[in-house]
Amino acid sequence: MLEIDSLNVSYGRVQVLFDVSISLGEGELVTVIGANGAGKTTLLLTVSGVLRPQTGTITLAGERIDNLRPHEIVGLGVGHVPQGKELFPAMTVLENLEMGAHRVKAEREYRERLERVLGYFPRLSERVRQRAGTLSGGEQQMLAIARALMAAPRLLLLDEPSAGLAPIIVDQLAEIILDLNRAGLTVLLVEQNAFLALELARRAYVMESGIVVESGETGSVLESDLVRRAYLGL
Repeated sequence: MLEIDSLNVSYGRVQVLFDVSISLGEGELVTVIGANGAGKTTLLLTVSGVLRPQTGTITLAGERIDNLRPHEIVGLGVGHVPQGKELFPAMTVLENLEMGAHRVKAEREYRERLERVLGYFPRLSERVRQRAGTLSGGEQQMLAIARALMAAPRLLLLDEPSAGLAPIIVDQLAEIILDLNRAGLTVLLVEQNAFLALELARRAYVMESGIVVESGETGSVLESDLVRRAYLGL
């Protein structure tokens, strides 16, 4: 589904990613873990076209996307839930969802997507007329994911979905992410919460200072001395 090969990305003169290579098979849930500043968010921004790589390639289902604009990448089936949610706070829940479905022209298709997405988030269905900015932190995160799902992506990029949320809400979001993956959605999950990420994913990549320093099945990554010491506190 997604192949990232030898990716180098900079902000101005400051290089952030160094020869990063990551792959996801169709239907996989793969995580990238690492401390703040490791380059995880930069990686997702580059996949979704917000940033352009200096060198390296990104392919989606065999098609090069590293030279495309963000809206073109969305059109090919990439949904991005950014760090910090980035909702439209003055707009209602329903209006935010409509923004996610802006490419849908047929009313029937829109209604079907809305019903399907709200099925994952029953709490949002009770608040469709409420302004997004008045939702709780957990509800806002749910809305951010729901908005991305309204575009019917085949690949979902999740950037720190558990950040700042109460443990009970994190557990609810984790179950929703697993449900989406079980339904066939390919997920690339970026997380600072290593325990959560390694519990959800089948494979993991560990990043430090813009470099992939460890990768493999989550079981083997859990046994890595680097991961246990630096991210799990063991």
